[in-house]
Amino acid sequence: MTDEIKELISKINELEGRIEKIEYMIVNDKISIKGKPNSLSGFKLYYNLSNNFEKILMIGYFLEKEKSFEHFTMDDVEDGFKKCKYPLPANMSDFFLKASGKGWLMKIGVEGRKILWTLTETGERYVEEVLKYE
Repeated sequence: MTDEIKELISKINELEGRIEKIEYMIVNDKISIKGKPNSLSGFKLYYNLSNNFEKILMIGYFLEKEKSFEHFTMDDVEDGFKKCKYPLPANMSDFFLKASGKGWLMKIGVEGRKILWTLTETGERYVEEVLKYE
């Protein structure tokens, strides 16, 4: 075999390995064919999260922007924590109230006994500009 053929075989093997990784990520719901994650567990990989406030904002952002929720509840965010395998905060409502006080979340109504929340423009910008990996 010539060196040129050996080099081509090596490149083909490298490309096959890269394709296998991409296929694995698609099958395991880490990315969609469009390149955007189609699950919360894949979406979280794009963000640099260091505390529960940031996790709440990222989950709310995912629900509103990727899943087209008009609003979300604390239960929705708790489900997101579970899907991401994050430990639940001891007092989730305290985090919501403090995030609201910082201007990141806003109460927009009540449905039954559940408060409906949405990200504010400030909260959206925080997720897009501060938390997102470059």
